[in-house]
Amino acid sequence: MTSDMWSDIKNRHYVSITVHFVKEAQMCSHVLTVHQFSEQSKTGENIREWLVSLCSNVGITLDVLMKNFFLTDQGSNFKNALSNVH
Repeated sequence: MTSDMWSDIKNRHYVSITVHFVKEAQMCSHVLTVHQFSEQSKTGENIREWLVSLCSNVGITLDVLMKNFFLTDQGSNFKNALSNVH
C-alpha cells in the first residue's frame, strides 16, 4: 500500500491510499481513495484513525492491515501513524 497527503492552493488537505498487487504476472495498482482530510491537525494519531477507518470501510480489517506495509514519503506524521498500526 502507498499513501500520501497534500494540500491544494486553498489549504484543503487530501490523502490517498493505493494498493498494489500482482495478478496474472502483471503489476496492478488500485486507488482505494483520494479523500479530503477534514482534521485540522495532521498528527500521527489523526492519520492513524483515518487510515484504520477507511480500511475498515473498504473491507480491510485491522488484522489484514497489520500484516501489510505502507510505503510513504517518510513524513514524521505518517511514520508516527503507522508505527502504532504494526
